[in-house]
Amino acid sequence: MIRLVPRAGRIPVLNGRDDFRDIFGVVIENIGRCPMLKIITLSGWCSRGALKGHNILGWGNALSLWGIGKTYPTNPAVITHIISLWAIIKMPQSLSKICTHIVFSTKYRQPLIDDKIEAELHRYLGGICKKFDCLPLKVGGYVDHVHILCVLSRKIAVMKLLEEVKKSSSKWIKTQGSDYANFYWQDGYGIFSVNPYELDVVIKYIENQKTHHENKTFQTEYRGFLKKYNVEYDERYVWE
Repeated sequence: MIRLVPRAGRIPVLNGRDDFRDIFGVVIENIGRCPMLKIITLSGWCSRGALKGHNILGWGNALSLWGIGKTYPTNPAVITHIISLWAIIKMPQSLSKICTHIVFSTKYRQPLIDDKIEAELHRYLGGICKKFDCLPLKVGGYVDHVHILCVLSRKIAVMKLLEEVKKSSSKWIKTQGSDYANFYWQDGYGIFSVNPYELDVVIKYIENQKTHHENKTFQTEYRGFLKKYNVEYDERYVWE
């Protein structure tokens, strides 16, 4: 996809349609009293897909578009006309919606997530997910572990996301007081797919963590997830 590149004299808003910049690269410059419009493309972009073999370069008071037999004056209406061509150009899309339930504990399951830090820590974890375009739906947990329900981004690998979440939050929590000077997360983690139609169920489950753990340890809970999802594991190493 071609993006607008700031240039001197460029009109910043194209007829109120900022999304137009996702369709083509467009530069509008004022030359005298006549606005000049140019549709630009990057080298090689026209060599593949729906635009193969088309020339979409044009300057002047009128703009000829590739092979469709129309000429458009460079007045504000041209923007609307060009946007209408979106239906002609079939742009490829890569779409996904992968909802996941992430679980990991503190190092050696130490009960370090107390009431003083819990809410702020959960917000911080959600903020890191947002930073990497992973939409957080619910973050919660108990004194020795956290649960993160989020929609994964296509732009980041699971391993990289968890690395950033743990590293950033561990550094942050150490700044919150001497009680957290030795705070660390476990090295491992669990991540499980969630049916989009069952998100409400998982959200309620995370909200009720304190009730769940009145009579259940994190280890018992985690083994339950592994059994539910038929995940093979080695008891000697799963808690590290």
